[in-house]
Amino acid sequence: MSPDPGSRKEVGGIVQNLARLLREPDPGNAQEAAELMESMGHSLKLLNHAYYDLDSPLAEDRDYDLLLRRLEALEEAWPDLADSQSPTSLVGGSLSEKFAAVPHRYPMLSLADVFSREELLAFVDRIQAQVPQAPFLVQMKIDGLSISLSYQDGRLVRGVTRGDGHTAGEDVTENVAQITAIPKKLAQPVGELMVRGEVFMPRRSFQALNEDLEARGEKVFANPRNAAAGSLRQLDASVVAQRNLSFFAFEIQTADRTFERDSESLAWLVDLGFLVIPQMERVVSPQAVLDAVDRIEAKRDSLPFGIDGAVIKLDQLDQRPLFGQTVKFPRWAVAYKYPPEQKETVILDISPQVGRTGRITPLAHLQAVELAGTRVQRASLHNQNYIDQLDIRIGDTVLVQKGGDIIPAVIKVIPEKRPPGTQAYHLPDRCPACQTATEFTGGGVELYCTNIDCPAQLVRHLTYFASREA
Repeated sequence: MSPDPGSRKEVGGIVQNLARLLREPDPGNAQEAAELMESMGHSLKLLNHAYYDLDSPLAEDRDYDLLLRRLEALEEAWPDLADSQSPTSLVGGSLSEKFAAVPHRYPMLSLADVFSREELLAFVDRIQAQVPQAPFLVQMKIDGLSISLSYQDGRLVRGVTRGDGHTAGEDVTENVAQITAIPKKLAQPVGELMVRGEVFMPRRSFQALNEDLEARGEKVFANPRNAAAGSLRQLDASVVAQRNLSFFAFEIQTADRTFERDSESLAWLVDLGFLVIPQMERVVSPQAVLDAVDRIEAKRDSLPFGIDGAVIKLDQLDQRPLFGQTVKFPRWAVAYKYPPEQKETVILDISPQVGRTGRITPLAHLQAVELAGTRVQRASLHNQNYIDQLDIRIGDTVLVQKGGDIIPAVIKVIPEKRPPGTQAYHLPDRCPACQTATEFTGGGVELYCTNIDCPAQLVRHLTYFASREA
């Protein structure tokens, strides 16, 4: 069962609590260790719930991974205090009650993340110390969600999400059948085939979807991965068809034939009618691995789909059992995560925007800056709690990055560049559209206009219903 994230105030403070936990000194005794591990575990479960179940991430991958690693280190140092349900042993999220649960024939594990070239080289050295000159396959890491597809006698019979990764996933067969990139009938006769791959939303489709949601006063998706996940979990399959999702296959789980190399199996999938991840390189030397990773990064901003890193995996299939796996990851592969691009800019103004439900969201108007290949002039500041945490003011010089490489986010104020005379920003106590008194709800985090006849809300409602009719 997913943890209850509690009030919106609690969820709104997750980022601040995450930073605090990363700064906490190492515990000096068992009681301090138990308290710190419990706090870390609770925060990580909330982050998992937001990411996997709500499709609404609350933290950057890098920060999440640092906290997870710290908890792993504490569990190694204090094994008697480790929780059997610790996030360090969990792969995915909980199963949605909206879909039937399907037992996994094979676990759908994740990949261990590495964030530096030193960590990546250490992985390569570890593999080649046991298997000299072992070849690696380097691929783009698509920003989507993993699914497993089952075929019988050449026809698609089932599509299943990762779910909890170990025991079961969600049956989304009807929805994956709406994705044109997923073959419903294979190009060659095959008795049994199970394929893993990534469902994703192309950049252009993601931008169009968010523009539509914003026009209707709805909450936009944070990144393509969450947009794809939210779309695939729709109960109405026709909505999935409209979202223009796509799919890349990346692994055969079972088939009527065997292969020596992963690269050979992927070539066969192409013959069957699948799309596979483009730009795969088979390399051997540590420097060649780094060069392949760099070539992928150089193309990152020009790709028609989002990527959040590169996958480096042992290509020789019969060598993989030598390294085994943990409860979460195979030991023969890693995901190298690229750092998000960041730029300095200035907040020229902050304007409150009234949505369809009456929720008032602060929008930062920025001095235009080029970021990740696009011109950025606006960024959501989410709510008053977020503004207060960072002490964001009009006139501030701030650090902006593309959250999930797509949505611009203000992540830091540079206080030494703050001009004199700035004032703390507070959302208005009256609606900017109708002047009705506003009200904080959900633990005092989200601000709402209470007037159901508010003209801004009515316009958003009309836009919403017009788009549904279209």
